[in-house]
Amino acid sequence: MVAAAPISRLRRYGSFRKEGVHVDDRLGLKPGKKFFEWARGTAMGKLRTGGDKFKVSLGESAAAEVQEALQGMKKELQSRSEELKQRLTFRIESRADFDARLKEKTTGMLLVPWGGDDDDEDRLQEETGVTLRCYPMQQDELPPDQVCPLTGKPSRIWAIFALAY
Repeated sequence: MVAAAPISRLRRYGSFRKEGVHVDDRLGLKPGKKFFEWARGTAMGKLRTGGDKFKVSLGESAAAEVQEALQGMKKELQSRSEELKQRLTFRIESRADFDARLKEKTTGMLLVPWGGDDDDEDRLQEETGVTLRCYPMQQDELPPDQVCPLTGKPSRIWAIFALAY
């Protein structure tokens, strides 16, 4: 069998198993059947990045090479995500800034010094379609006299708002 040689090398070296990676090396089953069996009983991930292809030797370093490649992809995705977050998050200082941002083609995420309550949030959603998405985990300090530009109440916390599509 053509597939037996590379699989026997994986068994012999076992580098994937040492790294905690399970290799489904059952012969005689088509990939679709294996995918179905794994997906049925577990949470399975398949990754297609669309990026450059790379070769991995099937020797002792195979698992380490795969782990290194995955770490590189993870760093690239995190970097792209952080860049997008920075580029598409807008600090709102006034109601005019807020309204102007909503008229833009790309609204993005709106960082607002929030002082409202649930009723204010509901009213804002009815008026504009904007919803409160989250409170950033890392909060910049609010000036003591900061007023919420959306409610006119004293601000308590930074909040991120966005349009739902």
